[in-house]
Amino acid sequence: MKWIITIVSMTAVAALVVGGAQAGGSSSGDFLVGAAERPAVGVPGVFVQPVVAALSGPNGENASGFFWLEGVENGVPRPFSGTITCLRVEGNRAVAGGVVTRSELTNAPVGSGALIQVTDHGSPGAGRDTNVNFTGYGGSDPELTTCPSNDFPEITITKGNFAVRDE
Repeated sequence: MKWIITIVSMTAVAALVVGGAQAGGSSSGDFLVGAAERPAVGVPGVFVQPVVAALSGPNGENASGFFWLEGVENGVPRPFSGTITCLRVEGNRAVAGGVVTRSELTNAPVGSGALIQVTDHGSPGAGRDTNVNFTGYGGSDPELTTCPSNDFPEITITKGNFAVRDE
């Protein structure tokens, strides 16, 4: 049930974010939107559910949106969420960064930063799109304004879909 609520909520927000930008007269810009489920890194049998809605101008300017992620602590997924501060899109690959505003995860306290890295391999995303998330940044670290790609293997999602647009 949690999965269905997450997908329905994410779809509604994504439609508002992308549709709102188009209705406002600006149809250009980059975005990363989606909700997924994938195995947790290094914790067999545990799954996490990343959700992101990030929008910016065509060169990453004026990034906005939100993220909701899960990290694993003592074998249990713990949620944390925040606001988007940067978005970098190159082709089908995107990195969104933001500052944590709510958290139940020790290594992602409020005020810290996170990066969400996604590769969109088309629709459907399950079994094709990939994702990896990074935490531990300070809230004012330069990574939260530049959104660098990390050379780290991304994990294939098992449910959901990510959509990336590079204008």
